[in-house]
Amino acid sequence: MYGGKPLSALLDEVCALNHFANMVNTNNPEVQAVRAIGTNAIPWLLRQLSATPWTPAGTNNPARYAPQSRGRCGFWALGEIGTPAIPSLVNLIEQQPDAVPSALAGIGAPALPALEGCLTNVRGDLSLDSPKARSVASALGGLFVAIDAGRIPTNRAAYLLPTIRGWAHSTNRGAAYWATGVLREFGFEHGGM
Repeated sequence: MYGGKPLSALLDEVCALNHFANMVNTNNPEVQAVRAIGTNAIPWLLRQLSATPWTPAGTNNPARYAPQSRGRCGFWALGEIGTPAIPSLVNLIEQQPDAVPSALAGIGAPALPALEGCLTNVRGDLSLDSPKARSVASALGGLFVAIDAGRIPTNRAAYLLPTIRGWAHSTNRGAAYWATGVLREFGFEHGGM
């Protein structure tokens, strides 16, 4: 609870900011509230990320703010405050490959080694719908947004450039798309030098 609101309601407000760049803006009252809860939010966020997605009866669409979205948004709001959760998040990557790498990127530079693991512990010829292949696209997408929003400075992530270049030329279209975007954040066009 913060300001009379439960963490779940605060995270719905953070998710409603609709872009991770807004979620890193510590001037947003919603973000300030989650940051005020601080590391006490981590166990709840981890439970949200590990929850089984559900679909309301009679629909084909998941709930507006699925538990994984709340968890991911929470780590983007926390930023480096979420650093103690990195080992637990790494253990959840295969269970939630679409959300957890992005949550790691939301933490920022302290999570770069974990993001590197997402990018290097995968064979490029994996099935595109495999959890490991999906985690690559999520990690690269999260890295793109984290750099673009100023959460991760390019000089801290520069050591990943050779790996990112490799993914820019991958047959994994999602990974290639995001890798090319990351390379543009570094000033490279079309995935080249």
